[in-house]
Amino acid sequence: MKQHGINSASIGTVTIPPTGKSDPHSHERSDEFWIITKGHGKIIADGNEVEVEPGAVAYAPAKSTHQVVNTGKETLHAYWIIVPPGPEEAMLKMMGKL
Repeated sequence: MKQHGINSASIGTVTIPPTGKSDPHSHERSDEFWIITKGHGKIIADGNEVEVEPGAVAYAPAKSTHQVVNTGKETLHAYWIIVPPGPEEAMLKMMGKL
């Protein structure tokens, strides 16, 4: 993972196929935001569900168990932002993407 002079946040993308979902997880010290760019789904954080569509912004606070679920018929695309950065590197390694 390359960092380009940004130490206060980490930004990346996620794609989730139809009927797919991320694994439930939490970050001890970091908040996570998503900006949905394509597709429909829901963000679940500590049992609270928020429906999302293109243009939506969703948030999960630090220590909350959260996941992204694709409820639509097309691939869901989103940017994720983690503040402060840190836990994403371990998650990407676990997923085999680093």
